[in-house]
Amino acid sequence: ILAERKDLLSPIDSAILKYQQQEIRPEIFLAADQCLQKKQCQSFFRNFEKIRQTALISPMERQLLLELWTKSGKSLDCYWQKSAPCGFKRLSIESLGLEKNQSFVIFVDGVIYKSTDDIYLLENRKYHWEIISSRFQSKKVWATMEEVKSQVSLNNPYVTGGCLASSMAQGVQKEIAQNMYVAFDRTCVRKLDNPYFKPLPIARDSWIDRNKVWVVSALAMTLGAGYYLHDKEVQFSSPFK
Repeated sequence: ILAERKDLLSPIDSAILKYQQQEIRPEIFLAADQCLQKKQCQSFFRNFEKIRQTALISPMERQLLLELWTKSGKSLDCYWQKSAPCGFKRLSIESLGLEKNQSFVIFVDGVIYKSTDDIYLLENRKYHWEIISSRFQSKKVWATMEEVKSQVSLNNPYVTGGCLASSMAQGVQKEIAQNMYVAFDRTCVRKLDNPYFKPLPIARDSWIDRNKVWVVSALAMTLGAGYYLHDKEVQFSSPFK
């Protein structure tokens, strides 16, 4: 369905789009102003871990924080590097209870990993994790590589049942339920929050309309949408130059 309907997005693509365009939090702008304009960088370094713990860092926030760190003259912490001396360890997707042929994407502190990517992180450092799937509700955790293995298994679907009898699973957010369609097969597509059959809307040209509707596969139907946003570079021009 997604291969034929370019006006629809999978839950994964929708999440990536939202994540890449997420606005920078005011506290990060404030930290940048204090460090680069007022030369109060020490408070930024003291609060850096608090900023990380508060919420999942977006790609734009990560780029600004890295620029801030670099311009302040402080040498790069291992958090920013990918070199061997820092003790990075590879995280196996299988250790998370996932398989490479599954449809999912993982967000880790401003970095997007798709199912075929290798994940290398600092072994004893905590990160924010969010796993988005086309079948299961997302999972969010704050954990180390070892801790995350027991916390992010995807086991809570969006919908249970089949075409003749189905119901929305508990925990689905209202926004998602109102904008998601479930494709049991090519002939059976239902609105997630509507128990009766409802056909997909006619395709429109509006970008906003295209991003209001998501499609999730509840059975073994192959979704035609890929991770087309994964390799796009996020450009951010800092005002603190």
